[in-house]
Amino acid sequence: MKTSKYIKFVLAYFMASFMISCTMNNFDNMNVDPKNPSEAIPSYMLTNALRYIPDNLLITNGPQVSMWMQYWTEIPYVSDEQYNMSTSQDFPFYQTVLVNLQSIINQNSDTINKASLVSYGDNNNQIAIARILKAYYYLRITDTWGDIPYFKALQGVKNITPSIDSQKSIYIDLFKEFSQAVAQINDNPINPIKGDFLFNGDMTKWKKFANTTRLIMAMRISNVDPAKGDSVLNDALNSSGGVIESNDDNLEYPFLNSTEDVNGNNYNYMYNWNNSSNYEYAMCKTLIDYMNEYSDPRLPYYADKALATNTYVGQPVATIGQANQYSQMGVKMRQQNTPMYIYSYAQVLFTLSEAVVRGWISGDAQIYYNEAIQASLQQYNVFDPATFSVYINQPDIKFNSTNPYESIGNQKWIALYPYGNEEWAEWRRLGYPQLTPAPGAITVDGQIPRRETYGVDIKTLMPVQFEQDALIQPDLTSTHIWWDVKKQ
Repeated sequence: MKTSKYIKFVLAYFMASFMISCTMNNFDNMNVDPKNPSEAIPSYMLTNALRYIPDNLLITNGPQVSMWMQYWTEIPYVSDEQYNMSTSQDFPFYQTVLVNLQSIINQNSDTINKASLVSYGDNNNQIAIARILKAYYYLRITDTWGDIPYFKALQGVKNITPSIDSQKSIYIDLFKEFSQAVAQINDNPINPIKGDFLFNGDMTKWKKFANTTRLIMAMRISNVDPAKGDSVLNDALNSSGGVIESNDDNLEYPFLNSTEDVNGNNYNYMYNWNNSSNYEYAMCKTLIDYMNEYSDPRLPYYADKALATNTYVGQPVATIGQANQYSQMGVKMRQQNTPMYIYSYAQVLFTLSEAVVRGWISGDAQIYYNEAIQASLQQYNVFDPATFSVYINQPDIKFNSTNPYESIGNQKWIALYPYGNEEWAEWRRLGYPQLTPAPGAITVDGQIPRRETYGVDIKTLMPVQFEQDALIQPDLTSTHIWWDVKKQ
């Protein structure tokens, strides 16, 4: 799949991302009762916003970042692995997801009209969910580009050229949004939320979603503002609803199978990319070699054996090959209805292990680390006590107390497969695993990108804001975003 197949953001749409409001005609026409046209329906907008979560996990320009993190390779092409980026793409989600979520907030905050919306769920719960999701998507955008329009965005025609805000100020506000949204939740609503196919109106899960995101964000700023990270992490742990506490709490995005969805609009993305009639990606040699070397129990789940050799073999980065030469994505991971993991218990445990290392919480970092690996194996039903014992006691796998960041970084890389966007953030922050850049890299410095560059639209349509407000300078893939500094 080449960039031309991915979502393109044309000039008019980019403008719409800041101008659009809940009363805009083309948006209303998509979200009205045809028998009684009025305003956009909150449950429809929530469903629409939720459907972009897989994009948040995997897609920038297609699953490009998963290739940067050397999980996958693209079988017939090399440019995406060499860090080619679409210069026409600006920030995703503004003109679709964020507009919908802001509309839900606005409608349910309207003192005159909000009573008419309680049939879609408690007003406060509708607002809380919209705030959580809005903050979640903004987190992805700022972690990809750095400084972005935030505080003055989504105001419709009141402000069509919003200022570009610093990532630091955005992070501080996102912490607040998650915290306040959790506090806003009504645990005993009269009406459940409609349109929530993710958690079916279970507000406890929405609390865990918000708190777990804050936990992950807190560690993300550990090298640039450890005091704030410490405070936020502990607050998230002690907040109402808590964080993920077992694999039973894992936050999953559901897909449908062919019986449930005959048109295939809601299949797992990996099924669409790699099935018997369409093999676009292969497993990367970097990941396969690492898992082979240490007999990682997850390998048979993550990957299939290459048809030509009946062995696990990965395609070298930025090479062209044939599908049968290399291992494909594991068949169990690419079923039509295989869920994606938004956050997992393993990810939380790795974060707690690092929190102990940094002195933010008490406990034993090695125990958390071992439990994280165990949780990851159990997540994919490949846990066996004897095999696990052998695996974690290998010298290069065993927790390294002299360099715990290497141990945590390497194992997070394995556990977060195949979610490239999440792993990209961890790799930039921790410096592990130590990945070799793709041969023929087209980045200026020849290295794996530290951020995406701004698209031509924002530079053309908002030149003043771009020049005056964008603190990410120069606008290169090698320029580090705010929290991406050398680990302490």
